[in-house]
Amino acid sequence: MPSVHHDHPVPPTKHLGEDVRKPPQDAGRLTLALWRLQLWFECTFGLTVMEPWERMVVLTFFAVVFLLVFTGLVRYFPEKLVGLQRRTVYYLWGHATDDISSMQ
Repeated sequence: MPSVHHDHPVPPTKHLGEDVRKPPQDAGRLTLALWRLQLWFECTFGLTVMEPWERMVVLTFFAVVFLLVFTGLVRYFPEKLVGLQRRTVYYLWGHATDDISSMQ
């Protein structure tokens, strides 16, 4: 059987932990906290192993969902709180008046 001879040395294999990004040097507490949040987000949703176009699809999806939830909270949640307050008054005191001083 013929032997294969390599003229160039084989590069050493990399272990999984060698490619992990390091935190920014001489960073403040806020910068370090934001770096940790970004790293957590990327690792949790697998963004580190995606191609750039896949990242854009996932981040666009998250942005649209966040925008819809935020819009719903700003536009409809105050109305829901008023209705919840009226029902709570009715269940606690038996009538649906908004003026608490008239209940005494």
